[in-house]
Amino acid sequence: MTDGVATLLRAEGVSRSFGVTRALDGASLLVERGEIHSLAGENGSGKSTLIKILSGVIGPDAGELLWEGRPVRFRRPAAAQRAGIATVFQETLVVLEQTVLENVFIGTDGVFRRSRRGREEEALARRTLDQLGLDIALDRPAWSLSLAERQIVTIARALVRPWDVLLLDEASSALDADQRDRLFAFLRLKRDEGKAILFTSHRMDELRQLADTVSVLRLGRTVARLPVAEAPVDLILGHMAGRAEEEREVARPGVARRARAAAETPATVLRARRPVQTLTAWAANLGWPPTQRAPSRSWCVPSRRLGSGCWSGLGSASWSAWACWSGCR
Repeated sequence: MTDGVATLLRAEGVSRSFGVTRALDGASLLVERGEIHSLAGENGSGKSTLIKILSGVIGPDAGELLWEGRPVRFRRPAAAQRAGIATVFQETLVVLEQTVLENVFIGTDGVFRRSRRGREEEALARRTLDQLGLDIALDRPAWSLSLAERQIVTIARALVRPWDVLLLDEASSALDADQRDRLFAFLRLKRDEGKAILFTSHRMDELRQLADTVSVLRLGRTVARLPVAEAPVDLILGHMAGRAEEEREVARPGVARRARAAAETPATVLRARRPVQTLTAWAANLGWPPTQRAPSRSWCVPSRRLGSGCWSGLGSASWSAWACWSGCR
C-alpha cells in the first residue's frame, strides 16, 4: 500500500553535505504503517545521515519530508518526538550516576530538571523492560549494568514515549542473540498493532529475519526498494555494491559487445578496478602522502568516475578506512 492513509513517513529528494562531502544525494524513502522497513547499504552510503534527518538531529540541505502526507521539517529532535517519531542510536546513551528508572525517563522533564517518579512511571518502565527481556531493579545505578543492559535501557527510553515510527540505527549491535530475539519479537508485536519500524543493520541475517521491506542506499542515493520475501541476498548485495546496475547496463544492446572489447585491453581493466594495495601508491602519485589528510574530496571524484567496479573491489571495511583517511566521511 502506498496511499496517504497507509504512509506515515516519506522522504523525497533528500540531500545533505558536510563540507565537500556529499552524504546524501537525492535519497528517497517510504515508511508505511504496519511495516518493518530496513535501510541497507555499505559504510558511507548515507544510512545514518538519513536517520538523523528523519529524527530532527540535523536538517536536509534539499528535499522534502512528509509526515502523514503533510510537509514537515523537524528542526530539533523534540519536534520529531512530538510528531510521533522515536529514535534509538547505536551509542549507549545513559547517565552512569543515575538509576535505571531515571535513565528510562531522562529528558522528559528537560535537560536539567529531575522530578520524582510516580508509580505509573515505575509500572511503565517495568513493563517495557520486561517486554525487552531485562529483569533488573529500577533503582540499580547504570554504571553497574553491562553494555547490552545499558543499550536495552536506551531502547526502553524511546519506547515509553508515545510513538508511531521507531527508528533504530544499529541499535541491536550490542545485544546478544537472546536479547536480540526478544527485541525482534517486541517489534513484530508493535508492527501488528499498526506501528512502523525503520532500522539499519550490517547483518544480513537480521534484515532477512525481521524486515518486510528493504530500501538500499548507495553513494547517498536510493537505488532500490524491495519486498524482502522476494529479494534474495545476492540481489540486495548487488544493489549495495552496484552490480545490479552493471548487469542492467550490460543487458542493453551493444553494451555487452563494448564491455568484452574493453576487457581485452589490460589498461582498461586496471582503470576499472584498482586493487586495494595500490591505493597508497595512487595517493602518492596524486601528491597526497599517506601521513597527511586529503585536502578535499578529490578521492571521491575519480572513484565515482571509475564506476561501481571500483566500489565492489574495495569492500565495506576497506572503503570505510579509505574514506576516513581521505576525509570523505
